[in-house]
Amino acid sequence: MLFPVVKVVVTISAFVLIGSQLSRQGLSFDINSSFLRENGIFLAGAMLLFPVNWMLEIYKWKILVDPFKPISYYSATSSVLAGLALNWIIPFTLGDFITRIGNLENPRKAVRALITNRLTSLLITVNMGVFGLLLFFKPDFALDHLREIAVAAGGMLLLTAIVLRSFANNAVMVLALSFLRYCVFSCQFFLLLYPFLHDLAPAIIAGGIFWTFLVKSILPSILGAIGIREASALVYFGLWSVSPEKILIPSVLLWIINIVLPSVIGISFFWKYRLKIA
Repeated sequence: MLFPVVKVVVTISAFVLIGSQLSRQGLSFDINSSFLRENGIFLAGAMLLFPVNWMLEIYKWKILVDPFKPISYYSATSSVLAGLALNWIIPFTLGDFITRIGNLENPRKAVRALITNRLTSLLITVNMGVFGLLLFFKPDFALDHLREIAVAAGGMLLLTAIVLRSFANNAVMVLALSFLRYCVFSCQFFLLLYPFLHDLAPAIIAGGIFWTFLVKSILPSILGAIGIREASALVYFGLWSVSPEKILIPSVLLWIINIVLPSVIGISFFWKYRLKIA
């Protein structure tokens, strides 16, 4: 009972933080036609990566399920996207759990597959998020030791792959796909942020992206990423005196591209699931 309460408190706190930042600093950035013409290619790039992002997630789920219940790409697509859409109706992002697990004949193995999927994604996020943490708390140190941090991160990924190999036969492949997907949506966020933050060093922007995804993955929320992502990004980029709308606009665009659009597609798969929600 306590965990749902924590989710509610964290989500409300995130929106309060966003509101206080906007009320204190106001809006100072104007998006005009000239800005759109000069930076439209960045938005187009983020949009083009949208199907790549979800194709990787769908393929991950397929190879996790295939060993005990071979499924088609269509079935994998429907379970992933329908779950995303159902998250809008069922609180605490349980829709994803229902559509991925509900129609599989072996619930125990299905849950194991879902845990493997989420665990590999979390491990990648934590590993990459260390750079964001260092930039937040020790920016000079992080910027002066970029190469050493990259080598350490690579070593940790290799060690993680070795450990996961004993957990599941396909865990290393899933870890690799999780890393590729992390790179894809990090690139999307970078493409959306850069037109607003071109005065910052790319490493600082990348650190902010890694920090944001780390905080979003660790803090619980009743609405998925919305609110948490924006609030954490505001906290990080506030160190470099970035006005809030330059963070909120790209964050909301990322949410629309990666969550809203696939959710709309996922609605068309609802008919496949006879959902029994007590």
